[in-house]
Amino acid sequence: MKAPVSAQEMKEIEKTAASRGISYLTMMENAGIAAAEEIIKEYKPEGKIVIIAVGKGNNGGDGYVVARLLQAAGAMVMIIMAEGLPVTDSAKINFDRCLQCGIEVVQYEPQTSDPFFQGADFIVDAVYGAGFHGSFREPAASAIRAINASDAKKIALDLPSGLNADTGECAPDAVQADTTVTFARLKKGQTTAEGLQLCGKLVLKDIGLE
Repeated sequence: MKAPVSAQEMKEIEKTAASRGISYLTMMENAGIAAAEEIIKEYKPEGKIVIIAVGKGNNGGDGYVVARLLQAAGAMVMIIMAEGLPVTDSAKINFDRCLQCGIEVVQYEPQTSDPFFQGADFIVDAVYGAGFHGSFREPAASAIRAINASDAKKIALDLPSGLNADTGECAPDAVQADTTVTFARLKKGQTTAEGLQLCGKLVLKDIGLE
């Protein structure tokens, strides 16, 4: 197995892949496919309620891909935006694809969204990825507390929201995942005792970057 990397080292791997002609949109699609395949194999979500909690960056973009694929696999999917609309080009494209597929996408609001988290069979955490450091901001902080309060099985994409990819430090209320699907390389923060505990079952997926 290749050595774990920092968030910056992961960015460099992605840049190198981009220089070889692998677009960031393709990287996002490959990550989403890898995660969806693992979720389908492990949890069999057909006919189940799946809430995809997304941030506004590329981790959220991965979540949009997963949403589309789980809907195609027969899950009842809803997307809750924990930070608002996507801001990266690839995430915007995948947001639009979800709308075209008829997936319901809503902005997080405690009174209306928390019951959806409570009623879900599965929650996919795609709020914050390797770029996270520090602490949560609202409204994402409230959304993440609602995720943790739910009895649903929780699957994190790349890292649980709130886990520092470099140090393994965990923000208060960091998402406690049942399964974490991480992409290309393990992140250094996932190899610490606290990071491993937060990730739950840790699954490493090759997405064709190296």
